[in-house]
Amino acid sequence: MAKRTFDKDTRYLTDRGNVTSLFRSALEEVLTAHSEASYFWAPRRRKPLSDYEIREVHIVGSILRGNDESDLDIMLIAKSFFSNRPKTQAIDVFVRPYDEFPERDSYEVTAQVGSILRKHNRLLE
Repeated sequence: MAKRTFDKDTRYLTDRGNVTSLFRSALEEVLTAHSEASYFWAPRRRKPLSDYEIREVHIVGSILRGNDESDLDIMLIAKSFFSNRPKTQAIDVFVRPYDEFPERDSYEVTAQVGSILRKHNRLLE
């Protein structure tokens, strides 16, 4: 996917469409929690760990409109596991098998965080 440009830099995304080190750090924390939860739930739901692998990472929400006061909204596209639980933290994470609302603005950053994604997906093999 081609990079987009944005009106201004934010804490998580530059105006040139590059994710920041703060975003990478937040994603690392999110994926660590996701891996731990996957190990817990996979056997209880009789699902293979590979069902929990993340295929894509998207930034969604008002941060895309330059609202630097906004919380961080991340949408993870997983093989078949999904969770649309209510907001409980400053970082909202949606794990879905596909983009449920393609008409809403999102920005895919999978290629920029590929090494982080591969590291955590290896834990699910």
